[in-house]
Amino acid sequence: MYGEAGLTGEAVAVWLYEAELLVVYEDEFLAQYTVQYQADHHHLKTVTEPRLYPTQHQSPQLSLWDLGDDTWRKAVPVRPYVVRREPQELPEVVQTMLPLDDVG
Repeated sequence: MYGEAGLTGEAVAVWLYEAELLVVYEDEFLAQYTVQYQADHHHLKTVTEPRLYPTQHQSPQLSLWDLGDDTWRKAVPVRPYVVRREPQELPEVVQTMLPLDDVG
C-alpha cells in the first residue's frame, strides 16, 4: 500500500476494519482505501478508491513526472507464498592430482 513517499523505510500502521483500510504514521492518516475480500473472508480481493491525505511528510524531492491513477497502481497484488523445495544434494566430485614437472 502506498502511504507517503517521504516516509520510505519508516514503519507505519495499517488498520483494516470491514471495507476500510487505513495507512497511518504516528497517529496521522496517510491514505485510505476501500477493500473487498475473497470468498474465504481472510484475504483481500481488491483494493480500490485510494484517498491520499496531505501530510507534513511529503518528499522534498520533486517528482520527475506526474503519475495518475491510470498510469500508477498504488496497491499491487503479490503472488501467494510458495514453499521452496530443499536443494538436491550434488554428487561428490573428486579432483584428481595433476602430474607436475620434477624441478630439481
